[in-house]
Amino acid sequence: MNIKLFPTDRLLMVQLDLNNYQALPFCLPRIEKEDHAASTKRRAANRISAADTRLAEIGRTKISTSYLPISLHAGGYVLVDAQHRERVDQHKKDVLYHAIRYTFIRRTFEELEDKTRLEAFRPFRGVHHAGFQELCELALWGKFRVYRNPFYENHVEIPGQYAISLNFDGRKPLFDGQKAAASFTPETVPDYSLVMVNGALMLDTSMH
Repeated sequence: MNIKLFPTDRLLMVQLDLNNYQALPFCLPRIEKEDHAASTKRRAANRISAADTRLAEIGRTKISTSYLPISLHAGGYVLVDAQHRERVDQHKKDVLYHAIRYTFIRRTFEELEDKTRLEAFRPFRGVHHAGFQELCELALWGKFRVYRNPFYENHVEIPGQYAISLNFDGRKPLFDGQKAAASFTPETVPDYSLVMVNGALMLDTSMH
């Protein structure tokens, strides 16, 4: 996989879905829980648009994201928001999972962002960066999807600008409490490491 990111890819969002509440990073803001009706509406809308915007989908694998935070920073993306939301599992209506989302802006677009929102987030950026790094280091992921969507500002599409979405689920924790799941067994050695290199998202096999 080699997905080139362009200067017009203004926004980049990383969503990590997990079931274990105790694995949530410290101080991660929570927004209103998504009910079943809202979940159904969102999934229907996603199915309509997915075929046009999906760039890649990989499943039944073990992907490490340990190098993703530092490579996004080196690639010119700045963390501007972090949140999580409880959502209803599509297969089990009485089961909730946590959708964690980190939003990055390409540095060249940072001056166009809402200054008040950026300044409010700035004191917490280090904490949320650490939480993102922790999530990326302490688990592998069994499914990964990449989308390039239109970029919207105040619900209005901005022509020629796009939002990249990286979606992870099928979390495979490397630690159970304070105990490592295993050391260098087939279950804990990743098949790939996701990195951003020379402006492209790549699945590398040489970094683990």
